[in-house]
Amino acid sequence: MSLSSSFRIAAAAAVLLLYFMAPPLLAIAGNSLFVSTGGNNANPGTLELPWRTVQYACNHATAGSTIFIMSGVYNEKIAITTSGSAGGGFLTVTALDTDTVILDGTGISGDQIILIQNQQYIRIQGLELRNNLDQTFGTGIWVQGSGNHIEIINNIIHDMRAAPGGGDAMGISVYGSSTTPISNVVLRGNTIRNCQPGHSESIVLNGNVDTFLIANNVVHDVNNIGIDMIGGEKTCPDPAQDVVRNGICRGNLVYNARSIYGGGYAAGIYVDGGRNIIVERNIVHDADVGMEIGCEIKGVTASGMIVRDNLLYHNDKRGLSFGGYNYPATGRVTNSIFSNNTMFNNDILGTGEGEIYIEYTLNCTLKNNIAYAHRGRLITSTVDNSSGNIFDYNRFFTTAASGNAVDYNGAIYSTIDSYRGATGQDTHSTSGDPLFVDTSAVTLNLHLSPDSPCIEAGDNSVVVSGETDLAGILRIYNDVVDVGAYEHIPVMPAPAPPLLVGVTGAFPHYTLTWHTVTDADSFALDLSPDGLFLDSTNYVTTIDTVIVTDTLQKGTTWFWRVRSHGILGWGAWSRAWRFLSGSGNFSVQINNGWNIISLPIKDTSATTASAFPTATSPAYRFSGSYLISDSLHPGVGYWIKINGAQPVNFNGASLDSLEIAVSDGWNLIGTLGSAINTSKIEPSGATISSQYFEYQNGYQAVTQLLPGKGYWVKVEGSGFLRLH
Repeated sequence: MSLSSSFRIAAAAAVLLLYFMAPPLLAIAGNSLFVSTGGNNANPGTLELPWRTVQYACNHATAGSTIFIMSGVYNEKIAITTSGSAGGGFLTVTALDTDTVILDGTGISGDQIILIQNQQYIRIQGLELRNNLDQTFGTGIWVQGSGNHIEIINNIIHDMRAAPGGGDAMGISVYGSSTTPISNVVLRGNTIRNCQPGHSESIVLNGNVDTFLIANNVVHDVNNIGIDMIGGEKTCPDPAQDVVRNGICRGNLVYNARSIYGGGYAAGIYVDGGRNIIVERNIVHDADVGMEIGCEIKGVTASGMIVRDNLLYHNDKRGLSFGGYNYPATGRVTNSIFSNNTMFNNDILGTGEGEIYIEYTLNCTLKNNIAYAHRGRLITSTVDNSSGNIFDYNRFFTTAASGNAVDYNGAIYSTIDSYRGATGQDTHSTSGDPLFVDTSAVTLNLHLSPDSPCIEAGDNSVVVSGETDLAGILRIYNDVVDVGAYEHIPVMPAPAPPLLVGVTGAFPHYTLTWHTVTDADSFALDLSPDGLFLDSTNYVTTIDTVIVTDTLQKGTTWFWRVRSHGILGWGAWSRAWRFLSGSGNFSVQINNGWNIISLPIKDTSATTASAFPTATSPAYRFSGSYLISDSLHPGVGYWIKINGAQPVNFNGASLDSLEIAVSDGWNLIGTLGSAINTSKIEPSGATISSQYFEYQNGYQAVTQLLPGKGYWVKVEGSGFLRLH
């Protein structure tokens, strides 16, 4: 079970009694809807009384709704038939907190586990999808038709299986099949594994898709292409719009992607007829082909591609491939740039296709790349590529003894020098070992060593402002860009210790400040009650200030010091300073799971993270509906989920009086820094119409309010409750 037993009221009679006597835990008011394997679709869809099926929740969601699914296996396939909106917010389907939520398609008919058709502002997040079986053309998540702002984030999709005898079972598919595009698509942080896309792809955008981000996904162990962006397949009825365009494919990892048909030419990342796409900082290894920019459809052109800062290694046939493979029977690739990529020891099978494989292209640029071959072949160019193409400032190296370095339009050149002299290409390119840090299979490290000839050997003309290398380091560290996927950063001294400025504020909120340091990207502050820093709290920040609110004890001398972090790591600590804290200290016992809490101190800047660092949920306050609160305020009650029963310390001046605004109906209130009998609470302008309820493994009426706790009370009218 994912939720604490605090939410499992054993007796049905007790549930009904509590439901009518006291407010539900998280009522349906607001936009939070809840689903549990122990729920019932006759319930109100609250956290305490959730629904049973995800589809039922989707049917009752509106713009801005968040469907929280509790831990468990849900044997269903769902269709989302309601949109979010720009004004109302996303319709989100997500796991509750860190719960493991599985949608399992075993035995359920239908092609998709999740179908999103002609919708807007939809977010699918944190789910596991599995067992979409016996498919001829199915997928885990299918986005179809038209749409806007579709986000698929941090999901795990596996065991999408084709029907016996053949078929396609994909992970995520976005098919723009309308003349209105699917736009603003985000596919980020997903894992696709053990799928059978067959003739299709594991992650695919096809047709009228305009503006997208495919980032930080992991695709592995699939039987065809890993990630694909397609145009020209008549997915959209308007040929002019039938193209995936204006997007970014960044930071993805693809491996073990090999095709089961056609001789095995699955690319880890493939653009087939796409337009104006940036493909950067990806890693592909152990696929049929590392990365391919092509165009299979006659009369279609892939253009405006920028392929940069990628690492392609240990792929079976080719590293980097671009061009139309059988023009004019197929399309072609034009006006594209391939820069600062590293291709290492591809063509594992010895096909002779090599590190870089070029087919029909026009006006394309190949610069600042490293091709390192163990089979001998560095470049294969299959057709006349003399029209407007520029290959230059690359680095070539082969460990093979035989001279078979380049096949250029059918002519074999034994060395790069002979190829360069005969073709006029790669005028400024060089050959020889690029001197990587480590080329051994077990400890492979393809950063440049300090003496690499690739350092400051590239052409700046293909580098754009803000471009970073594969490791996220800004390109052109000095005056000239390096060749290959990694920019070399020379060894330099760590940043100097910061000069401390001082401490301001009053207990329990202190601001510790220091002077910033040149070449530092972040700072660490050490705070300790002893001068040796044996028992210390460490804060890391990118600015020159830390506000301390959650560690101080009254009347204690505190020691603090700061150090800087730069490219090469942490520098030395500054000398230590000290200050004396004020007074105030409370300890409140919090239960495992969900609690109703409040602040017992005079603190107007507390946050959930500072007051409850082990919380696994946001803080929810109630004001006619449930609202997430990033900051906590005295006099307000909050629902919060805690990982493990524990004491929570509050440091500050005790609340000795409160005036709490209440409105007609149920109110979730806080209390004082000391216990108070409910008989001493004075209403003004409102009439108390219920007992006070706490939550301890269910609701109980109480006659005393305790520090740090929150309570439900029902009133008639609006006014105030005075506690003193």
